[in-house]
Amino acid sequence: MKSEDIVLGQYGAKETDGEDVKGYRQLEGVDQGSDTETFFALKLYLDMENWRDTPFYVRSGKMMDEKYAEVNVVLKDNTDLFDSEEGKSNVVNIRIQPDSGVSIRFNSKASEGIEELESETMEACKACRQLLPGAYEHILEELLEGNRTMFVDWEVLEQSWRITDSIVEKAKHEETEFPNYTPGSEGPEEAEDIIDDGKWIKLDRRSKLQ
Repeated sequence: MKSEDIVLGQYGAKETDGEDVKGYRQLEGVDQGSDTETFFALKLYLDMENWRDTPFYVRSGKMMDEKYAEVNVVLKDNTDLFDSEEGKSNVVNIRIQPDSGVSIRFNSKASEGIEELESETMEACKACRQLLPGAYEHILEELLEGNRTMFVDWEVLEQSWRITDSIVEKAKHEETEFPNYTPGSEGPEEAEDIIDDGKWIKLDRRSKLQ
């Protein structure tokens, strides 16, 4: 992992017509000069033959525009096979919360002819149609029944901390001026710079991919 593939952030204050939102440094008990991060974005690579040169992008933060967890599998671009600029990336979207489900966005031939493309979205969202147990409720049930498949084992935890420690060590050598993003935003603008095509794919809740 390279230091330029790490973006850290801390949210500042925001003034709105109806309400003023405090920045992280204005919260009770927080030092006014605190450099504690409230956002991170990473670009990672796996040292495996099947995944070599395939970037993995990870980001998380507080006081963002939306609260959700999801995984996007972006397939290799093949729109150059068609004489069209309308096609978008084919994406398999796995939504963890809220409204857990799966969406698939793909390019198809438009009604105008084979040379034109349009994006279609197929979606399966059981949580959108019926009330399901909450995540913690489900985990507690599995715990009481002695089912360990829902829980992370020690090897995964150890590898997670190994990655985290290496990120923290590299971040120590980077000078970032905080705060660098506002509450209700998608985080620091620099987070987009580490993405190869410069655009973070984001789910439009319950319906389609942007």
